[in-house]
Amino acid sequence: MDDVDSCCALRFACPRCGEEACDEYEVLDSMAPAAWRCEGCTRVFDVLLLCCERCGAEVVSTALARREQLDARLVRCASCGEQLVGDVEVPE
Repeated sequence: MDDVDSCCALRFACPRCGEEACDEYEVLDSMAPAAWRCEGCTRVFDVLLLCCERCGAEVVSTALARREQLDARLVRCASCGEQLVGDVEVPE
């Protein structure tokens, strides 16, 4: 496993092989699922960045496919306990 930049704040792991990844260029948009290619197994997986509307904490969800991605309306913030997003339409 390659070392991931220690100054990167947004880290997540490939759901297939566990290789750690980092959004060092901040290309992920909040509430917009994105395809991400794993540097370890070279397979593509889905990444969803969620931001708490109350305290600004970020949560990253990974899934093998977009249809398996969590429903953002059901997620609560680990920092403040509030629902992460209000009434939002999650793309399929």
